[in-house]
Amino acid sequence: MITNRHDLWVYAFNAYTQSGATALATIHVAQIEAVAKTIGKPDLTDWDFYLPKNLQAANNPIGNDQNAAFRAAYFFFVQTALQYCFWDFDAAGNQTHWCYKGDPKAKGSRGCVALTMALYDDGVFPGLHIQKHDVQDLLSAYVADMPLAASRLKILEEVADMDTFFNEIYLPMLKSGVADTGLAAKMAKLFPEAFADPFLKKAQLVLGLIVANFASRGSPNKPSLTAYSDYRIPQVLRHLGLISYSDELAKKVDSGELLAAGSAEEVAIRAVTILACARLAAESGLSDMEIDNWLFEQSRDGGFQANAKPFHLTVTTHY
Repeated sequence: MITNRHDLWVYAFNAYTQSGATALATIHVAQIEAVAKTIGKPDLTDWDFYLPKNLQAANNPIGNDQNAAFRAAYFFFVQTALQYCFWDFDAAGNQTHWCYKGDPKAKGSRGCVALTMALYDDGVFPGLHIQKHDVQDLLSAYVADMPLAASRLKILEEVADMDTFFNEIYLPMLKSGVADTGLAAKMAKLFPEAFADPFLKKAQLVLGLIVANFASRGSPNKPSLTAYSDYRIPQVLRHLGLISYSDELAKKVDSGELLAAGSAEEVAIRAVTILACARLAAESGLSDMEIDNWLFEQSRDGGFQANAKPFHLTVTTHY
């Protein structure tokens, strides 16, 4: 049972050492130590651009409008629930990437942001505007062209339960002043379609987004989270030489071969991501969340985009 960040570190360590994962993925400590010295104190992204304008921190300091702050947190919650698997394969077997309304500038996660803003602007945002029983009728068309569309509708039905989010996640976070891995584990139990992931990627990401955004509203909450184990962060770690894969696993990843969800290979990548980020955080004096943010920012670098090897492919709702 995961009740705090340390428990998830232990879970990742055990997954890494007990399933043969050490032969599949390697952490390069010397390179981590070298890179850590180059990282300054990063400014956490406030993620305001993920929100509709009337929910953004610049327009709603938390002291002025508590309701807007909650709605912003809930918006992140619903939006993040849909942030997974934006790729597919066409009839010829070529990999395709979903873009919102076919716009290449709204690709993948950026498209998901545009989609959820459209739900809000159109007055059909689950929980805020419509209830669970309305999701299938009103939202099917919005997600019809997305990979795993049926799972996204199930998730939208589940996360339409705004009251449970408010009472069981949001209020406890405000009262304690801490957004931690234990609260993410609670989220995973309450909303299993969206967040039941042993590595708690999306659940922790929800809390991380809220923490960073609320800091800009003058309401600091202390984060106690691990890195968010997905597909992009291990790709960056590998690009920077902080981790490497076995020859066989590297060949599979680089050729776009699917890794089964929960397989030793996928678990190795996800576990090594959490452990490598924790070590990089310790060496740099930063938090795991700050390291995750810094690594994500590296993925936007032109050199990375031109030269990085592919990310691993797993059909999953976890990331």
